[in-house]
Amino acid sequence: MKNQLLSINEAAEYLGVKPNTIAVWLSTKRYPLKSVKLGRLRKFRQEDLDEFIAQAMEDTKNDCNLHKKGGYHV
Repeated sequence: MKNQLLSINEAAEYLGVKPNTIAVWLSTKRYPLKSVKLGRLRKFRQEDLDEFIAQAMEDTKNDCNLHKKGGYHV
């Protein structure tokens, strides 16, 4: 079900990270991870997590292409 709301624990399992990692990402705004606030609870739509994964894969692909073209200088 695409519109299912997941807890932080379920979202962490879905992404393959620990719940604390998601909490850090949200508090530091390190990554654009969308969530829904329901009172004191924070929930995640599976559809948003899928978009997050797709964007991360696209960013990784672009980074690899830039590296192959000599865009990175160490």
